Order: sequence, then C-alpha cells, then structure tokens
Amino acid sequence: MKSEWLIISIVLFASAYVFSLFVQMPHAGRLLRLLRSMPPGPPPEGAGPPPEVAALGKKLQMGGQLLSLLVVAILVLMIWKPGNCQGIC
Repeated sequence: MKSEWLIISIVLFASAYVFSLFVQMPHAGRLLRLLRSMPPGPPPEGAGPPPEVAALGKKLQMGGQLLSLLVVAILVLMIWKPGNCQGIC
C-alpha cells in the first residue's frame, strides 16, 4: 500500500459526510423549526436569542468548524500526497 494518504482521505471524507448527514442536518432542521415558531419582529430591547436557539447555533458553529478542518486536511492530503514520490525520490 503506497497510497495511505488516499485511504486516509477517503476515511476523512466519509466521516465528514456521515457527520454532516446525521449531526449537522438534524441540528439545522431543529434550529429552523425553532426560528419559524418565534414571533415575527425584533426581540424586546436587551433580550438575546432564546437559550435553545443559542445552544443550537453554538453546536452548528462548532460542527461547521470541524467540517472545515476535515476539508482542509483532505485537501492537504490530496495535494501533498505524503509518501508518493512519483519518480522524484
């Protein structure tokens, strides 16, 4: 196996896909349902978002950062191809 980088990239891609499908999508759907159930108009002066909305937003933010990190790792592996000399070594 001279292309461990490819196997690692495939595993990272599959884990990012599963995470986005089974974690991010349900959280985003629940956040949208919460936002749609809120009364229209701006919130009262000095009031922030409801705690559940803030918590879901934080979860989505951290999940997005994880997915971004996985995409960067995949890109680095696909461009750098560690261990693949391609006749230069």
